[in-house]
Amino acid sequence: MNSIYRVLLFGGLFIFPSKSVLSKTILSDVFVYKVSNEVLSLNDLKRNRTLLETLKCLYPESILAIQFKDILKIDPDTLSSDQIDMAQVENKLKASFERFMLLTKLNQYVDSHNIVVKEGLSKAFYVATRKECNKIKIFKTENTFSDEFEAMISTEIFLRKRFLNEKNSSVKQEYGKAVKAIEILLLSISSQISSEIYWTK
Repeated sequence: MNSIYRVLLFGGLFIFPSKSVLSKTILSDVFVYKVSNEVLSLNDLKRNRTLLETLKCLYPESILAIQFKDILKIDPDTLSSDQIDMAQVENKLKASFERFMLLTKLNQYVDSHNIVVKEGLSKAFYVATRKECNKIKIFKTENTFSDEFEAMISTEIFLRKRFLNEKNSSVKQEYGKAVKAIEILLLSISSQISSEIYWTK
């Protein structure tokens, strides 16, 4: 009889039991935090960083990218399971995890507001990704964003409508006000949406 391989993902550990080998453990990914019912791992964080980087590439004036510029400064190679001990996370990395968690909470908060993404926007972005800004796939079809990128672009639309008066001649001043106002909103959202961390405090 052929050996039967079963794969179990638990806290980032993949276990492959067989007749010849009782267990072989490979550390492939680790869970970082949970927001509501959504659990995110290091790979999810890397993907979200790339999605944010893609949004900034496609739209350099993105208020979301400005708000979370600290995430964009993170070297994605450092978000690796073979480099991070979740029981001994340095303060700088904890701060990064907390910013990622705030971004997740913000996206979930905006999702409850049913933001409409116009088809013309997805078409314009699709054309742009044919030439540049194509580090990650952000489309299901030519006119439909992936679920992950739609969450990002919906949050961008929400923040612009709520915090930016783009008719104002002093755009730089408007962005400065918006960043401060959004941070206040993030504090409120953080207390409203439940979360659980998987690293040692």
